[in-house]
Amino acid sequence: MIREKYESLPLATLKELAKARKMKGVSTLKKADLIEAMISLDEQEDQEKLSEQKESSQEHLKEMQNQNREEKAASELKENKEHREAKDKKPGQADSHARSRPYSAKEQSGGIAFGTSPDRTDGICSWQEVHVKAQRALRVPSHCHAPRTLSRHSPPSS
Repeated sequence: MIREKYESLPLATLKELAKARKMKGVSTLKKADLIEAMISLDEQEDQEKLSEQKESSQEHLKEMQNQNREEKAASELKENKEHREAKDKKPGQADSHARSRPYSAKEQSGGIAFGTSPDRTDGICSWQEVHVKAQRALRVPSHCHAPRTLSRHSPPSS
């Protein structure tokens, strides 16, 4: 395809193109030889572009791998910190963060499922229900129960 384009051009135009591409010794070449030289130069430039693209993609891949390693390390640090905080937390100490999802029946009881209420057939309960069930399971006196209308972070009323 490129060969046909070069062959359609006059020799003077080809020589001007060759000089613009900084090719040496083009003034003595015949048209066919000049076309061959330009085609080989095109192929050489294509190979250089491919190798540059390959190097660029390899560098990009390395950057992505490094980023993934950094993200994984940050995630592991966060998990280790949370694990240490959970380990250091005293029994009965309140969480400093609200739970982002409801407790399942299995999570509520540490593996022993409580019965579900009639309107809840999926076994999912709010943290207040978990708190009340846990207090009942521990047989805490009723005066220690927090009212169900209080939010988790509001102080108890006297």
